[in-house]
Amino acid sequence: MSATNNIPLPTGAVQVFPWQPLDGYRFFAGTSRVISREAHAPEVRVGIDGEQHTDGRVTRHVTCGPLDTDDSLTPLRTRQIAAALLATADEIDRWAVR
Repeated sequence: MSATNNIPLPTGAVQVFPWQPLDGYRFFAGTSRVISREAHAPEVRVGIDGEQHTDGRVTRHVTCGPLDTDDSLTPLRTRQIAAALLATADEIDRWAVR
């Protein structure tokens, strides 16, 4: 039995990938928020992903996309993306307290 079998899944993970035996970590995906399509703009997904190390440490990151630097955002869409980013950052902070 591998020592990694005793490491609990990262809190809030909705998908966990296999351990990378040579690197000592595994990737995971957490929750995501979707901002709907708008006229000529694709949907935007704001989510959490990260790595869990064999010593139990967990590192989480915010992902956001697709966004193109040439895209123009309406004020409403800007607020929606900002709200999703803030909610995602708050969620990561809550997991860090546990």
